[in-house]
Amino acid sequence: MMIVAEIGASHCGSLARALNTIDAAVDAGADAVKFQTWTHDRMAIPGEILDHGPWKGRELTDIYREAYTPWEWFPTLFDHAKRRGIVMFSTPFDIASVDYLEQFNCPMYKIASYELVDLRLIERVARTGKPMIMSTGQATRNEIGRAVKAAYFENITLLHCVSSYPASLKEMELYQMRWLGDRHQCKFGLSDHTLGIAAAVAATALGASMIEKHISLSMDGLDGVFAATPTEFEAMVDLCRQVEKAGRVNPYRPDQDFSLRRSLYYDRDMKAGMVLKEGDMKTARPNLGLCPTEIESAIGHKLGRDVKENEPVKI
Repeated sequence: MMIVAEIGASHCGSLARALNTIDAAVDAGADAVKFQTWTHDRMAIPGEILDHGPWKGRELTDIYREAYTPWEWFPTLFDHAKRRGIVMFSTPFDIASVDYLEQFNCPMYKIASYELVDLRLIERVARTGKPMIMSTGQATRNEIGRAVKAAYFENITLLHCVSSYPASLKEMELYQMRWLGDRHQCKFGLSDHTLGIAAAVAATALGASMIEKHISLSMDGLDGVFAATPTEFEAMVDLCRQVEKAGRVNPYRPDQDFSLRRSLYYDRDMKAGMVLKEGDMKTARPNLGLCPTEIESAIGHKLGRDVKENEPVKI
């Protein structure tokens, strides 16, 4: 399972803070960090005011101006992530952003929930041949299907997402993750906007192959209302890793120790030539005789020698 620390707007306009947040994600045990990449003229129409949520009353363009990750930072960000040994990738919000990120051989791409209906953007990302992650919180089931079809290749992870900031646990409906994976025959996971770590841990138990959660050094800035602190993020990683181990599915191991399992034993002394009946046998530990599942093959068998009570049945 991959755990992604979404930095988003947590840099609060500071390159130094962005670099420090990468460090915090590494120290917390994240597998990857993610930024967001867009061009101002393609992000929002001027004059639109939000009428709900934590940023109610603010103009969209003003919010995105504050959240913007300057393009001139990206060479430094990619270099720093590489030095710290952590995967870095981004969410492009337009085709120009994909073209720009390709200069750095961005290893994978995320399509945000609100962009899942932008099929041209998805097609452009698909042409890179890189793994693609798609959040589904702002799409219908039919729209998710069209987005998967537009991606036209197999290396896709669909993230269940509730586009509320913060989202409440009662909204999460985490079993939708499994529907996404089953319906589209792909990996699935969670883009988590809840407070705390319960949803991420529960998603891990349900088989998520990716957990994405915002991280912030402090509770200021746009992401502060729902992001995890580094300490909280580390606790989430630790618990998710434990749950992942507990839920891991291993193939049947022929060398497994069955020595104390029950097996069949004679329940009385018997002479050669006698025919075994079910009441002549019992099950007991350890596993020295015939498996109890094979009792039908023992019933009706004529003994070729004398046997003693508590001797293992071996036909």
